[in-house]
Amino acid sequence: MQDLHSLSGWSYSAEAMVTPSHPLRESLGIASSSSSSFSTSAETVRADMQAANADIVCCTHTCLAFLRVFSGGGVVVNNGSAGMGNFAGSAHGCITRVAPAGMEVPKELESLVVHETVHKGARVSALEVRFDGEEWEREFLKQWGEGTAAHESYFERIKHGVPFWDRADSNIK
Repeated sequence: MQDLHSLSGWSYSAEAMVTPSHPLRESLGIASSSSSSFSTSAETVRADMQAANADIVCCTHTCLAFLRVFSGGGVVVNNGSAGMGNFAGSAHGCITRVAPAGMEVPKELESLVVHETVHKGARVSALEVRFDGEEWEREFLKQWGEGTAAHESYFERIKHGVPFWDRADSNIK
């Protein structure tokens, strides 16, 4: 199953959308020798979009934000996480905004644009979500203290972002 057919699919995650030799895969412990089992080719994405009659796919819940424009058509954008740091040194989240091509991001939000593209009459933007990180940390710790699986998986990311993924990485070519 591909993501356009399955809510829980991961074939449109950043690690599946990069080339098999990309440093992200090594950072996540995904060997390039296993690339065929965890890579989504541009041809597959274009075929999925054609089958779904879609030009833009917005997905989420894969933890790493990215935007990829495919030569020959199609855009996949993934907000990663709205409530945790998406990039190295950033404790802020990311959201996806889709608007008519002529509707630019409001001036007061321009500094939040991570990546943006215009495709088939739509402006697709990845925007940083700024929030009170200290308050979020306190609330998180109330629910998932040290020693819990959630703390082990997410606490460092909440405090410091993803150490091996930065804004430049998230504009996948």
